[in-house]
Amino acid sequence: MNHLERNGLLFNYQFGFRAKRSTEQAVIYFLDHIRREADKGRLTGALFIDLSKAFDTIRHSVLLSKLQAYGITDNELNWLTEYLINRKQVVQYNETFSNSCPVYTGVLQGSIIGPLLFLINFNDAHRSLEHTNIVTYADDTVIFTSSSEVNIIESHLNEDVNSLATWFHKNELIINLKKGKTEATLFGTAKRLNKFKFKERQLNIKVGEISINCTTQYKYLGVTLDPSLTLDTHLDITCKKAAGRVNLLRRIRSSIDTSTAIVIYNAMITYCGSIGLGWPESKLKRLRSIEKRSITIIKSKCPPNVDLRGPNIGNQMKKSVCKFVFDCLQKNVPQT
Repeated sequence: MNHLERNGLLFNYQFGFRAKRSTEQAVIYFLDHIRREADKGRLTGALFIDLSKAFDTIRHSVLLSKLQAYGITDNELNWLTEYLINRKQVVQYNETFSNSCPVYTGVLQGSIIGPLLFLINFNDAHRSLEHTNIVTYADDTVIFTSSSEVNIIESHLNEDVNSLATWFHKNELIINLKKGKTEATLFGTAKRLNKFKFKERQLNIKVGEISINCTTQYKYLGVTLDPSLTLDTHLDITCKKAAGRVNLLRRIRSSIDTSTAIVIYNAMITYCGSIGLGWPESKLKRLRSIEKRSITIIKSKCPPNVDLRGPNIGNQMKKSVCKFVFDCLQKNVPQT
């Protein structure tokens, strides 16, 4: 990993399995692009791509050739070759075992080096694209392009997704084209989307002869996105999950001390807090009602003389943003 990072060999917009990178950064970068383009009066078309069993379909011969291309040779290459090849698998049913069969694909699940080998195998996928941007978190992939003309967006997405599909085929990776897996969405201001009549006309994206479903709601790295990025659905889901977790906190409160209860609350309730910083008071009010319940639960087992200030969702969001800005100033985030 040091060799790959030091020499700038890994794709800059790959956020998975790498130090100082996270799903939150990937989401922020993607949403920031959409909002910047919306400020220019442009729409952004995005295609979210799901791969079937990506870690299991990596062909060892292809991976080993890529390792050489990235400067891993001699003893290191021999060691990795022996690590990958000559593995066998059997199937057990009750007391009966099948004959052993050689395994020619896949990296070991749960291994330390498995994620790094996957990144190396996936690293050149972006080179097949000419008209679109791409952000990846391991195999979670989104390609996107912006324009004031929807037909241009469709043309660019169609051309690049089919080029990417060819790359996947050569590298023996399989796109999951089922509805709810690989889907397209058009993003922009509500005014621009209404002019396009988004609810009546869908983006026409095809992989080969298979049409891709166009959706108005997609869960990307834990954040449910909608076309105009109101994040209303994401807020609904967040509140529902938070309410359920607060009930769990109430059930275990008698068994834990106050500091532990606060830590559990902070860990359970928020995700991608920075994306909600600009939410209006009407939205924050829903979160604050859950916050109030949580404070009541946390205080319920405190001694009467303890002055406890409970968690504050607004402060948590501000803290998340401040930390992100600090990391940017310290260059502890990807330099995009």
